[in-house]
Amino acid sequence: MKIYIRFIADDSFVSRAIGWRTEGKPSHVEYVRITDSGMVSTFGARLVGGVRYRPLDYCKPTFEEWYTFEGIEASFEEATGFYGHKYDWADIIELATGIYPRSYDPNRAICSILVGYSNRMAWAAGKAPALINPNVPTRQMTPQLLYGAVTEQVKVGF
Repeated sequence: MKIYIRFIADDSFVSRAIGWRTEGKPSHVEYVRITDSGMVSTFGARLVGGVRYRPLDYCKPTFEEWYTFEGIEASFEEATGFYGHKYDWADIIELATGIYPRSYDPNRAICSILVGYSNRMAWAAGKAPALINPNVPTRQMTPQLLYGAVTEQVKVGF
């Protein structure tokens, strides 16, 4: 099995708003899993369906890049423990307005927190380097912040 991290954006209002507010290209980040038999799926957090696996073609991105990093397998393994969690719509409000409307709920996730936090869990277990400085609060992670952390890696896809 091979694991990648996928950064994407599309033409939707929410995607454009996230890109504008975070001053970046990507508005979404997720894992990509390619099984030994060649089956490709994504694993990430979306408004519809929360945290789960999806087919690669579930959306039509206008921007897409894939990367890998040391310890990505351990980070992905940690992320799968969040399967079935709900989406944290309040984080999208914060990205759009800068105001977080309620207390942080660890049982909900957006894409960047899922990827960032799972990497932090792997880092804490000694299985991966931290992509983002551990002093940065998890809920402040954005797709652009993660994109900046991995773009020095070798691009392996689109």
